[in-house]
Amino acid sequence: MTLLLVVAGGCALAGGFVARTLPRWLPDVRRPTAVPTAVLAAGLGAAAVVAGVRGPALVGFGLLAVGLAALVLVDVVEQRLPDRLVGATAVGVLVPLLVAAAVEGRWPRLGVAALTAVVITAGYFALAWVRPDDLGLGDVKLAGVLGLALGWLSPAVAVLGVLAGFGCGAVAAVVLLATRRVGRRGHFAFGPCMVAGAALAVLLGRTVLAG
Repeated sequence: MTLLLVVAGGCALAGGFVARTLPRWLPDVRRPTAVPTAVLAAGLGAAAVVAGVRGPALVGFGLLAVGLAALVLVDVVEQRLPDRLVGATAVGVLVPLLVAAAVEGRWPRLGVAALTAVVITAGYFALAWVRPDDLGLGDVKLAGVLGLALGWLSPAVAVLGVLAGFGCGAVAAVVLLATRRVGRRGHFAFGPCMVAGAALAVLLGRTVLAG
C-alpha cells in the first residue's frame, strides 16, 4: 500500500507539473488542465504497481503514466498526438527498461518487449494505411510505445491491450454517434481508447489470461 501511494502521488505531482510546463517546449499545444492530468497519471501509475511492476521498470511505467496522461488530454482537445510528446514518453519508458535489463539480467525480456512493439507498430501502420481517416501516424507511434511497455509484462498482455483498445474505441464510437457528437464519417480521438485498453490489460491481464 505504501508503494502504491508513493507511486500514485509521484505520478500525480509529475503529471501536474507537465501539464503546467508543456506549452514551454510545445508552444503549439494548448495546455492540458493540471488536475485531470495529475489524477489520470496517478491512476495509470497505480495500475503498474497493482500489476506487480517493481524495480527500475516501475520508474519507466511511472514516467509512461505521466506521458500518457498528457497525451490523452491533448488528444481529446486537439485530436492529435504531438511527436515530441510521444517521443519523450517513449524515452521515459525505454531508458528505465534498459536499466532494468542491465541490472536484473532481463535482456531476453527486453528483447521480447521490443519485438512486441515492432509487431504492434507494424499492425497499426497497416491499419492506418488502409483506413487513414480512422487512424493517424500519431496513433501508430503511440502503439509502439504501448507495445514496448505491455510487451515487457508479456506479449499476451500486449495483445489484450490492443484488443481492449479497439473495444473501447467501438464503444466510444457508438456513444458519440448516439449522442450525435460525431457523424458516421466523423473522426474522434483514438489515443484515449488505446490508453484505456492498455490500462485494462495491465490491471486485468493476469486474471483474464490465467482464466
